[in-house]
Amino acid sequence: SNNTAARPESVTISLLADGNAAKDADGKNVAALVLNSGNNWNGAFENLPETTADGTKISYTVSEAEVEGYTSSVTALSPVKDGDKELAYAFSVENTAESGQLTVRKRVSGSVGTNVDYTFVIMDEAGTQVDSITIRGEGSETITVPAGVYTVTETNAGNSTVARYMMRTSGSGQRIRVQAGSEATATIVNTYTPENEDPPPTTTVTRNDPGRPAAPPPVTTEPQPERAPQPAQPPIEAGQVLGVRQTDSEQVLGARRGKTGDRSTDGRLMTMVASGAAALLALLTGRRKRKLEDDDE
Repeated sequence: SNNTAARPESVTISLLADGNAAKDADGKNVAALVLNSGNNWNGAFENLPETTADGTKISYTVSEAEVEGYTSSVTALSPVKDGDKELAYAFSVENTAESGQLTVRKRVSGSVGTNVDYTFVIMDEAGTQVDSITIRGEGSETITVPAGVYTVTETNAGNSTVARYMMRTSGSGQRIRVQAGSEATATIVNTYTPENEDPPPTTTVTRNDPGRPAAPPPVTTEPQPERAPQPAQPPIEAGQVLGVRQTDSEQVLGARRGKTGDRSTDGRLMTMVASGAAALLALLTGRRKRKLEDDDE
């Protein structure tokens, strides 16, 4: 292949005798040849027998290990002879790179630029120019190239300007892979914007970490007015009266909470109840006695 960028670093050639792996005159398997730029892609098999053990002439040929992206063909060349005796056999192995289609498509955005000639250069991976294409306005052109990776660059962007318009080019310098037997397309867009207008906005897409949920939007709260400090309430102690005092002169209505472990509360309450009952009984008895005395008189 003449495409040095797509050329493999080496190829492997095997020798066949009557269609089988060949053996040398000592009966040992013949090693394959590895051809590369270091040996100028040439090699030789030596110490080969001309006939089999029973005297039958051996027919030699070669085969090449498969090279990705290439098809190979083997041609038997005329043998080297000394009279009727064949001294050497010669073969030529040719590798042809499989090809694909590369389409360059030009798009123009805006009301101008449709009458401008745009030129594109196609380079292989080694930086060698393989073709050049010129497209007027919008359009496309397809070329056939060996399978490989290419760079498509618009070269006359500076000459494609239009007075009173700003121009922005996208897609120039892109790398594109052409597969054997298929088509690849490189699209380059020129956008023209009047100088008194803003260029079209650029959309930026931010991707969240797939392993983390999207962060919620910040929550904004308005400041709350400060409240005046409230006086501290004294703690309720054991034994303090729980109730409501209507006025300072009135009696407190409520009950007294007993202290922890105070077992005399019930006794005091019972004593107060008993004393009250005795006083009432004494009062009633006195009144009745006085009434009887009045009746006697």
